[in-house]
Amino acid sequence: MKKYFIAVISVLLLGFLTSCGTKDVYTDYDKALAASKAKNKDLMLIFTATDSNKDDSSISELEKINNNIFNSEDFISGVKENYIVCTLVYEIPSPGETDTEENLKIQDLMNYYRVPNVPSIYLILPQGDVYALPVVTDENSVDGKTFAEYILTFSEEREEILAALEAINNSQGEERLANLDNFISMSDQYILHLQKPYMEEIVELAKDNNDELYTKYSFILGDIKAADFFVNGDVNSAIKVFEEMLETLVTMTNEQKQNAYYKLAYLSSFATSDYNVTLNYLDQAINIDPTNAFSAELIKFKTEMEEAVEQQEAAATAGQ
Repeated sequence: MKKYFIAVISVLLLGFLTSCGTKDVYTDYDKALAASKAKNKDLMLIFTATDSNKDDSSISELEKINNNIFNSEDFISGVKENYIVCTLVYEIPSPGETDTEENLKIQDLMNYYRVPNVPSIYLILPQGDVYALPVVTDENSVDGKTFAEYILTFSEEREEILAALEAINNSQGEERLANLDNFISMSDQYILHLQKPYMEEIVELAKDNNDELYTKYSFILGDIKAADFFVNGDVNSAIKVFEEMLETLVTMTNEQKQNAYYKLAYLSSFATSDYNVTLNYLDQAINIDPTNAFSAELIKFKTEMEEAVEQQEAAATAGQ
């Protein structure tokens, strides 16, 4: 599967026309999912937003994309034979207002898919596996017809994922383990968390005879678990996940250890005002292998952090 980078823009900025509730476009996720399975047709899930406040200059540009593509008849007619289209529109509340029940449902789904920004598009097989994350660009967003043609180019990725899943279903033991690993390696980094069941099976199959895969996927699952804790505001539990992995996953590579200590440094900056805790984690990450490129970046970051702390302390002293 190709790796697609979705340019990070502030979430909840996109305006969307209200006519997306036509018979060819679902606005209810559960109904769209059921239709996808019942008709054995792929689901195209579009996350977007509308802002009635319209006080941001970028809104108008995003509305152009929305009006010219997602809600255009050329786009809908161009994809409806291949996809169940579901558009979920988060309506940004006015100042002082609270989220509607529908908004809260959409937020839950955005958290489940870990939507990085809007618009975000997911192409999903009827059985629920995501196989592509199309991205709106200047080239493919000229009009609805052009974007529909772009969406239809993902057939190769789809066939690759279907072949990988078939290989998993038709194998056992070490062959199944290898096929599961191959399938995960095809997954976009933005949807790894959706592959938890596959990765949990890898860990179970590999625990007695494949230290490399056992450690690799135990680490990824731990990373996902920590991210869930962090998103839900439980920073200390996220920290504990990495501390436990460093203690129990004795076959971790140096790269994994550095990654763990770096994330401990990051998380600790939210958990304590004692910057020495963060600096200590950075030192431990650097000391794993002081000569590699990642350590060079960490050293630069640590130096900048120390300088910032010194400036803050000098300013505080001068103000006394």
